[in-house]
This record gives sequence, C-alpha cells and structure tokens, in this order.
Amino acid sequence: MPQPHKGDRVPTMVRPPRPLRLTLEAAAAAAGYRHLNDYLVDLLEAAHSGQPLPVPQAYRQEKSPLPDKSEAA
Repeated sequence: MPQPHKGDRVPTMVRPPRPLRLTLEAAAAAAGYRHLNDYLVDLLEAAHSGQPLPVPQAYRQEKSPLPDKSEAA
C-alpha cells in the first residue's frame, strides 16, 4: 500500500553498529512505527527541538491478523 507524501525529503544514509541498529529497530517497533526511517526522523527532530517523540497515527502499526508465534505453540 502506498505511503502518504511526507513533504520534501533529502536521502541520508547512516551505518550504525549492529547492536545499535537492533536497539533502534526494537524501540521503533515498541513505539508503533512500521518503518525504522520514520522513527529515526522523528527521534532526530525530537532531540533537536527538545520536544517529546511524537507517534503520528499514520506511522502506527495495525494489529496483525496472524497469531503471535508464541500463541501458535
């Protein structure tokens, strides 16, 4: 499904150490983000503005229709 337009953006690449990447992925998922990039953009904006990290509804994950793997056992 297409993502809504988020305005003018400039591609930026970062190569964090693997443990940091795993931590960021877990934090993004816990905050309800579907895409790590969206989480990182909001995290950087919050860090530079001094405002709390927003979690816009557009980024929130929908509940998966598939059962959790732990429930399937």
